[in-house]
Amino acid sequence: MEYPDTNLSVELKSDLAAWEADYYAGSASEKSERPAGHTARGRELAERLSAELGWRFSVSVDSGDQGEQVLIRSSRPAANPKAEQAFAARFYEAAAEAKRLGHEDLVAYAPNSKQVFAGRGRKKGR
Repeated sequence: MEYPDTNLSVELKSDLAAWEADYYAGSASEKSERPAGHTARGRELAERLSAELGWRFSVSVDSGDQGEQVLIRSSRPAANPKAEQAFAARFYEAAAEAKRLGHEDLVAYAPNSKQVFAGRGRKKGR
């Protein structure tokens, strides 16, 4: 999803684009050894993204600890309903396309039960 299509706040789009540009500006070896500040900034941006999207979405971010991912999920409704609608629409478009193609690689995560569901509603695992 391109930034203009997200309906995220101007400030968050700008900060995400700057953080992403900083990441891609380094060499491959530098990317694997990013300073803690870059990882911490990514986490802060993920928390802001989660707040804008609300409790319906989880945001995955690199923990900085050997590439492990952390899921961040707001406990509140979307601070930016237009962004929530844009992401929901994109999710439903992708789900419809996956169903049309018969793909099983689209997943949904249920944060309360911590279950991951594969396409067509089949449980993938815990």
